[in-house]
Amino acid sequence: MTNNPTVRVLLVEHDAKLANSIEKTLTKCGYEVEVVRDPHRAIEHGALVVFSMIIVDVKLFNEAGFGVLHTLRPNSPTVPILILSDHDTANERMRALEEGANDFLTKPFDAQELCARVQAVFCRSRISSNPLLQAGDLTLDLASRVVKRGTKTVKLTRTEFSLLELLLKHKNSVLSRKYIREHVWGEKFENGTNIVDVCINYLRTCVDREYGSKLIRTVRGKGFMLKEE
Repeated sequence: MTNNPTVRVLLVEHDAKLANSIEKTLTKCGYEVEVVRDPHRAIEHGALVVFSMIIVDVKLFNEAGFGVLHTLRPNSPTVPILILSDHDTANERMRALEEGANDFLTKPFDAQELCARVQAVFCRSRISSNPLLQAGDLTLDLASRVVKRGTKTVKLTRTEFSLLELLLKHKNSVLSRKYIREHVWGEKFENGTNIVDVCINYLRTCVDREYGSKLIRTVRGKGFMLKEE
């Protein structure tokens, strides 16, 4: 069982029965699982929402599984991806790795093997990549999902974490409200909604209020930015 119950897994699987079985297995292992069955929705959802790991069945709608992998990898360069396949061939494995997969698991597999493989892939990705985003004394660890300002740990909701991650990845750049809405919430909100402003205010309370150096700035008429001095 994983030691980090906040690890979020996006499962891209068109077979409802298999998806349900995998979801139950990973949930028992301590992961939080979100299932997407449509390949186009998987591409949209995976690009817009922060996940700790992605599992893709390459036989999803024939070639669409590889299409999902090919599209997700550039948008999520540090997120580990595990491929599920019916065929254990050298060509299939090579193609998966060339498209950016971290590992390959052949169906059928048992629950113990699946959990062990997911944990191994996730642990390897934490060791091999640099998951730390930083601006001044503010740090965000993508692997452990821990945020700190100086030596103090900052507790954030999932949405606040995703918003801060977006701001840190684009630090010193102005992000419009529309851009933030689409990349954090993944939905098209009606014009006039103040959801971004509300979440920015909550985030400021968490990471800026107690400190002399204010990192999150409002750029009048344009949006917001995280400014590193």
